[in-house]
Amino acid sequence: MVKSMTGYGRAEEIFNGCTITVELRSVNNRYLDCNVRIPRLYLFAEDGIKSRVQGVISRGKVDVFVTLDSAGADKVQVSVNRPVADGYYQALKQLSEDYGLSGEISVSLLSRFPEVLLAEKAEEDVEQMARDICSVLDRALADFDQMRTREGERLKEDILSRVATIEEKVALVEQRSPQTVAEYRAKLEARMNEVLSNTQLDPARILTEAAIFADKVAVDEETVRLRSHLSQLREMLAGPGAVRATLKKYLPVPAFTRQDQRWVYHGDTLPQRAGEGVVRRVLAYNCQLMCMENTFETGAVGALHSHPHTQITYVVSGRFSFTIDGETHQVGPGDTLLKTDGVEHGCTCLEAGVLLDIFNPMREDFLPG
Repeated sequence: MVKSMTGYGRAEEIFNGCTITVELRSVNNRYLDCNVRIPRLYLFAEDGIKSRVQGVISRGKVDVFVTLDSAGADKVQVSVNRPVADGYYQALKQLSEDYGLSGEISVSLLSRFPEVLLAEKAEEDVEQMARDICSVLDRALADFDQMRTREGERLKEDILSRVATIEEKVALVEQRSPQTVAEYRAKLEARMNEVLSNTQLDPARILTEAAIFADKVAVDEETVRLRSHLSQLREMLAGPGAVRATLKKYLPVPAFTRQDQRWVYHGDTLPQRAGEGVVRRVLAYNCQLMCMENTFETGAVGALHSHPHTQITYVVSGRFSFTIDGETHQVGPGDTLLKTDGVEHGCTCLEAGVLLDIFNPMREDFLPG
């Protein structure tokens, strides 16, 4: 089935007075890169969200936005702050006695003083809230998948229309091919008659030349191969599973501007925003290796992620807190880190600095356009 790489989905639902809204959007990316934006109070649900997304989406840069409006769901517990209330009561009585003041000390009077009454929000059931968020996420994912399917069908129709056009042109080429040889033979004979004038032409020689030309311009093998490829393309588009993985072996390797470039000057590289407070520069690379510079501002975060590449990171400057496969250490200038493919890792910049990353194979998803 053909599905578009880009998509958008949204769902909203109310649980116990709390309105939960989940939005997803994705753009093309070679691997799955899922970023979850959720209020800090509900970060406990992030792992469950990523797991749900990975179960539905295999690749693409996916942003998940979760908002919660609990204005109608706040269960507030009000209690009396007895030490404070007693203090105010005793102070008011002392004022009355010392200055001969009259009047009753009423509840309404005491309750007006600060911190006499305490209003506290009831604790939430964390597990139930996570289930509620994932329930809304499932609906948003279904909406997201429907949009990708609709766009995929339109892409499929466009591709098939182009396939039909190619097949029409192939039929014209096949029809015209025998005429080309006949026309060449007639032109050859006329030219030789003109050059040799009264000299008798050797019919065998003309047939030999025509045969050589026919062999050179024969397109039978190419048209048969092309029709076979078009037939396979139709089957791929009609079959189940991801189409790109099957088509990849037929696609040409993209020729990027700086691939295999021997000399790469820093001033010629393009800075790319890689996140809040992070600037990335792709340096020298080929299909096996890529060198990349990441400049971090203090406090900038490289979110936990994984990828099918081996990565070596060299700390050029600054200080960082790195987490690799659940283990966290602080590193500084001169330190080196190894992250094998598939291992989850991330970092927080403690002091502004620069990281130099080496990837094997190269990160095609980091290349511009």
